[in-house]
Amino acid sequence: MAPLLWHPGRVGDGVPPDRRSSGAGAQPLSTWANYGVAAVLAGVGLLFALNAPWHSPGKGFIVLLVAVVLSTYLGGFGAGVISTLISALGSVYFLLPPVHSLHVAMRTDLVRLGAFLTAATLAAGLIDWLLSPPSPRSGCRP
Repeated sequence: MAPLLWHPGRVGDGVPPDRRSSGAGAQPLSTWANYGVAAVLAGVGLLFALNAPWHSPGKGFIVLLVAVVLSTYLGGFGAGVISTLISALGSVYFLLPPVHSLHVAMRTDLVRLGAFLTAATLAAGLIDWLLSPPSPRSGCRP
């Protein structure tokens, strides 16, 4: 699947007509640019989770899941996975007790982290699958 974060190209390259540019030589953004956007979105999600009025680890994962969904939508599955990993590490370091440590003290927090990793990876896979073009042989999604 071609990520949505690109400069549109020419006719026949799979770019929808409403997303084409008039420039003949426009190229897709690199994979690294998509990963950079994913890292920024994960960082913004962590800032929101840290500065939220409720400041609860369980509710902070919801904000981080939104960052994963946005990064997957903009950059594809790889960007979603990068955003998931950055969000998980950041939540362990900044949200879960003991704070400023990569140690998870309570089993309930470990279960929350596992549920977040599972939900975020499934969401990234589902969004990538839904945004992929139909298979030319069967007319169905791959």
